[in-house]
Amino acid sequence: MREFWQAAWKQTDSTAEHIDFRRVLADDPLSADQFGELPIRVLTAASFLGAPFIADENTRHALQSEWDALQRDFHALSSDKQAVYLEQSGHFM
Repeated sequence: MREFWQAAWKQTDSTAEHIDFRRVLADDPLSADQFGELPIRVLTAASFLGAPFIADENTRHALQSEWDALQRDFHALSSDKQAVYLEQSGHFM
């Protein structure tokens, strides 16, 4: 994953779908403030709450709170939305 996000994402053959991430990001710089009726389905995992690599419980809860807020912000961009909070799930739902 590290190799992909450091450089491979720039190559269209880096994914099975041959996604041209450079073109996609140039066409839509992710600056939309509303998606109208575009259906959005948000699955939010409680990834930080059970993160074994973060020893401090207060830090885990603070990180999870920030993550949840970001998911709510994204969710609010569409009028056709559904959200599911997966409290028992980690990063890979």
